[in-house]
Amino acid sequence: MKIYKKLLLAAVDSSLNTMKKILTVFIACLLASGANAASSDCVTDGQEITLTGTMKVGQFAGPPNFESVKDGDKLLTYWYLETPKPLCAFTDSSLEGKALEKIEPQSRFQLVIKQQLNKLNEMFNQNASITAVPFTAHTGYHQTPLVLEVKQFEKVD
Repeated sequence: MKIYKKLLLAAVDSSLNTMKKILTVFIACLLASGANAASSDCVTDGQEITLTGTMKVGQFAGPPNFESVKDGDKLLTYWYLETPKPLCAFTDSSLEGKALEKIEPQSRFQLVIKQQLNKLNEMFNQNASITAVPFTAHTGYHQTPLVLEVKQFEKVD
């Protein structure tokens, strides 16, 4: 009889953890949809968005230590979008058992571009509309707290 009780308690505990995760994501979506009008616009990582800003190029020290080109690290170049209006994000770290985390408003976003590579040179210092899916930085190659995986971009006036 004790084993059935333990199994039942484990199932209830698992259901409660799942409900906590769902509720956390729901609250993040509610806040991101504008329920908190006093703060900056916010998105949830993984949510497709469209932003307008200026496409620029930056450089940073890469491998092996990601610290200093002078000391032998490779110089790496990356594209980023600079927006006129800051954007914040809520990370879905609740799925890792952590509380929902907010990334403070940013106006500079590193771009991961896998499509339209032949159009990049003409986009330098140009205003662009970008459709992308944001995710939080998680490697030394990520130079901004929120990184955008670009689905499409186009020049705008």
